[in-house]
Amino acid sequence: MDTYNVQCVGVTRCCRQKMLEKLYKREFPFNKDIQIRIFPADYKGYPTYQVYANRIDLGFIPQDKLFIFRKVVIISTTIQVIPRTAPSGRIHYDCILVLMCK
Repeated sequence: MDTYNVQCVGVTRCCRQKMLEKLYKREFPFNKDIQIRIFPADYKGYPTYQVYANRIDLGFIPQDKLFIFRKVVIISTTIQVIPRTAPSGRIHYDCILVLMCK
């Protein structure tokens, strides 16, 4: 079994950061089970995958990580949210898709 950590990319807009904060703090709609879905999508004109948790858009898989989806069988997925402090002092949340594969 291998584990891949893939940082989801996307527009860092206020509502996306607010949803990531709620996911990090396990607030509604993430206070119970979290259902992760990955769908084919288009990002800036390129084919990719879009990541959702409980039907909330969390971002896209970067182009340089798409090879993972072609070479492995995904057994399970989880989401990690990692807070970091920007130079301005503002908290920013990174979304990491964790793939357990064989």
